[in-house]
Amino acid sequence: MMKPHEWQSLFAGCLNRKDFQAAAALLARVKPYAGESAPWYYACGKLAQELEEWEKAEQAFARALSLHECRQYRFAYVFARKNRVRRPQDLQAVLRGYDELLCRYPDDWAALHNRSEVLRGLGLYDLALRDADSCLNIAPDFALGYCNRSFILNALGRYPEGWRDYEWRWQTGRSEFMPKKWPLPAWKGQDVGRDRVLVYAEQGLGDNIQFVRYAIEAKRRGMNIVVVNHVPTEKLLNANLARYGIATAANGSSISGLKYHVSMMSLPHYFGTTVDNVPCPTAYIQAQPEYAEQWRARLGQSGRNKYGKRKKRVGIVWSGSMRHNRNFFRSVSFPVFAQLFEEDVWFHCLQKEILPEDEALCGRYRNVFCHHYDLADFSDTAGLIEQMDLVVSVDTAVAHLAAAMGKPTWILLPCRPDFRWLLYRNDSPWYRSARLFRQDNDWNWQPVMMQVRQALHRFAP
Repeated sequence: MMKPHEWQSLFAGCLNRKDFQAAAALLARVKPYAGESAPWYYACGKLAQELEEWEKAEQAFARALSLHECRQYRFAYVFARKNRVRRPQDLQAVLRGYDELLCRYPDDWAALHNRSEVLRGLGLYDLALRDADSCLNIAPDFALGYCNRSFILNALGRYPEGWRDYEWRWQTGRSEFMPKKWPLPAWKGQDVGRDRVLVYAEQGLGDNIQFVRYAIEAKRRGMNIVVVNHVPTEKLLNANLARYGIATAANGSSISGLKYHVSMMSLPHYFGTTVDNVPCPTAYIQAQPEYAEQWRARLGQSGRNKYGKRKKRVGIVWSGSMRHNRNFFRSVSFPVFAQLFEEDVWFHCLQKEILPEDEALCGRYRNVFCHHYDLADFSDTAGLIEQMDLVVSVDTAVAHLAAAMGKPTWILLPCRPDFRWLLYRNDSPWYRSARLFRQDNDWNWQPVMMQVRQALHRFAP
């Protein structure tokens, strides 16, 4: 029979190696003599957490906490509850959990950080900023704390401070922020004359589309740059950058003469971006002519409405990638979104991913057309968008693309919007053609869709 410290050490090693099968086997092996101990339940919770089985994790941590009160178990329990949030009342319950934890352990900087995230999710930005500041006062080298504060500051429109804090993302160790291993020094805003700077995309496809404008701004400022975009966007974006005389390179190709590198999402900081000086707020991306022509020929002539006018074409996106960690919050269920289809327009789905059940429901509507099998990459998507009179989309890369093309774009935002959309406004300094429809604090999409339908009725009488 292993001693507690022995099996716990072995278990920690399994988790570090991501050998979850071995971790589960070890827990089963020691259960006969350790199964009613707080450390054993805590270990079960940690394994479930690694597997993102949050309900199991919460139950295991709750049992550990009932057997032994300590900061470690209480933090793990509240953290698991935080990751199971699906309703406003769930988030409020998590807030109470962090309040209780901090009453017991007032200097717990990790709890302050997490409570700040919860307060931000509830729209209490001033309180969230207070906790973010308190966290960093206790743990001044906590990189993720600076990222959290940057999201708050940027949402509040305090861009100089927010973009400065965002540079800490490289030190978080998070997979979405992992710096690329370029064998070059980083460019940090210094004058480098005509030395060649690599500007590259990071994070998501929507980020690439939104921030590629900074390559155009860098060229305008006289910088000698070459740009690398993400693979799914590079054909479209490279063709567009060529219109501005900007050199690009395909992923995996060799590039000569480089002296520095910089992420295009760092350029808002180094270029001193404020809400009032965002570069390229109007159309800076065009569909490639050959793709626009292909889709024009494919769609043909639109029919007429009851007034004899050409029916409007509306591009639609109701859900994003299933792999996105916030997809539950940003997506609208198809039955709720489908109330728009009562309007007398042609709806063209711009999504590349459609759930089978949603695709089946689409077939019930004669004015809804799906094109996901024909969308090879963003060049196709841009060509299809070019044929639209309007795009109605949740917060996805397609929304960024449509707005970057200058197409009238209505973006449906959850109660917990991404920081780039600011707060309490229905327009965006990033895209003059965008109109924002915001969910209320009840997280209910129905009122949003009613507003959109009313606006659509006025747009396409």
